[in-house]
Amino acid sequence: MNSFSITGFVCKDAEVKNFDKASVARFGIFVKHTEKKNGQEVTTTAIQGIETWVKNDDKKTLDLLKKGSKIAVEGFFKAESYTDKDGKTHNIVKLAATKVEPAPKKEDDKSDGKDKKKK
Repeated sequence: MNSFSITGFVCKDAEVKNFDKASVARFGIFVKHTEKKNGQEVTTTAIQGIETWVKNDDKKTLDLLKKGSKIAVEGFFKAESYTDKDGKTHNIVKLAATKVEPAPKKEDDKSDGKDKKKK
């Protein structure tokens, strides 16, 4: 299965390139991972780059892609290649978002967990 799901804070306003009917928005979100090393919790934070295509009249999604917004993103891994100025081909993997929405609030997460336990 070729998919991902990430929740995090937008690190800076998205870079948007407009075309006739749609725009591509490239943005980064902070992601963190905590693990135990030698009995202590160690948290690592990184910025993950993502791109999404948005219809030009979809201002709601573009408004979410502002610095500090907490968002939930779903999408797929997209393999691409490019040739640099020296003629060397590079293969890369991009994260292509198919769904961008506000992240659920913590209270929503807790209530969802309680509902699931009852079932």
